[in-house]
Amino acid sequence: MYLKDRHPRLCCVIVVVVPSHPLLSLLSLDKLHTALSELCFSINYVPNLAVWEHTFTPREYLTSHLEIRFTKSIVGMTMYNQATQEIAKPSELLTSVRAYMTVLQSIENYVTIDITRVFNNVLLQQTQHLDSHGEPTITSLYTNWYVPGFIWAQEI
Repeated sequence: MYLKDRHPRLCCVIVVVVPSHPLLSLLSLDKLHTALSELCFSINYVPNLAVWEHTFTPREYLTSHLEIRFTKSIVGMTMYNQATQEIAKPSELLTSVRAYMTVLQSIENYVTIDITRVFNNVLLQQTQHLDSHGEPTITSLYTNWYVPGFIWAQEI
C-alpha cells in the first residue's frame, strides 16, 4: 500500500538534495548532456510543427545544423595559421575528425536521424576547394600549404 493511499490528502513528494555530497552533485557538463538528451528525445516525438502556416521539421533542422557545425569544426581542426604557415599534421586531423564523428554518432542513440548522410555530405564537400557555402575546405588549406613547398623543392 502506498503512502498516498493511506493519506489521500498527501499529494506532494519530499525531495532531499544534499549538494555537498560528491555523488549527488552533477557537473555542469553532465547537466548539459542531460538537457541535450532530453531535447533530442523530444525531437523524436514531434515529427512536424505547424507555425503560422509553415511546417517546421525539427529533425531536418538538427541535421542541417549538424552539417554546418561539422564543416566548420573540420576546417578549424586543421589549425591553419596563414601568417606563420603552420598547419596540423594530417594524422592529427584524422584523429580529431574520428573523435568528432564518434561523438556525432552517439546522437543517433537519442534522435532518429541519418548521421551517415551528414558524414557523407560534409566529407565529400571537403574534397573540393570550396564547400557549398563558398568557404575554404581542408583540401584548399592543405593544397595552399603544400604547393609552395613543392615548387620551392623543384627549383633546388
